[in-house]
Amino acid sequence: MNDTTTRHCHKEDLLLYYYDELTDQRRAELAEHLAVCENCNKEWQQLQRSLSSLSLPVIEFNSVETKRFAARVAERAQRPRHSKLWVWGGALTVSAVLALTLIARPPGLVPGQRNGLVADAAIVQELELLQNMELLEDLDLLQGLEGQG
Repeated sequence: MNDTTTRHCHKEDLLLYYYDELTDQRRAELAEHLAVCENCNKEWQQLQRSLSSLSLPVIEFNSVETKRFAARVAERAQRPRHSKLWVWGGALTVSAVLALTLIARPPGLVPGQRNGLVADAAIVQELELLQNMELLEDLDLLQGLEGQG
């Protein structure tokens, strides 16, 4: 609040001011504004009266309850914490495996799709046959050269 005479305070700011939850600079600005602004000062006074009239509950523990509470806190602090990360990790792993299975499925799983394994095997057999034929031709050539020499 740079211009302290024209802008009014928000109720949230006044509450934070009451409970001393503002930064030093903001607290000083608000105090300066309350000193010069009659409307905000009236609202501040009313808020102070309202909050000071509220009775806050007081919780009192006897020594037995205090010891019991301290023992429960100490017990929980010593227990190993079970992380739920393994659940998320497992779910992520299953999802990844399922996605890879669906993306890279073997040919022939979908009806009407050509069986790629059978075609690949036929090509390999044809290559072997060609290599064998070339080998036989080379043998024939060698035999012919031996006969001339």
